[in-house]
Amino acid sequence: MDPIDLELKNVARELARLFQGQVSSTALEISELRTQLQKAESRYRSQLDAQARLGSYVPSVGGSAYRCPNCWISEGVAVALQSLASVETAEHFLRCPQCNRDFGIPTGTGNPSFNYR
Repeated sequence: MDPIDLELKNVARELARLFQGQVSSTALEISELRTQLQKAESRYRSQLDAQARLGSYVPSVGGSAYRCPNCWISEGVAVALQSLASVETAEHFLRCPQCNRDFGIPTGTGNPSFNYR
């Protein structure tokens, strides 16, 4: 084998060794990307279904219990909101134990909008 062939063969061996050393990290990266893709596809399907779920959302159950709009619209899951004690404020606060969103609903007859976090 001539010296150029020999040197190129050595370079190829070294490159193959370097690539082989990266196989595990690349496989892990692919696995993480697949997981991210599955989560994104799930969010996408949920977003497509949100309008349909809106039509079947029932805010109150029996007049005294309320359901989380976020959990219903995003996942189709009926979760009872918990009432939070408020100290003489103009809002009634409700919290979802599943998504941890808070809903501040005005107690007066004025503005019907609400704040959520």
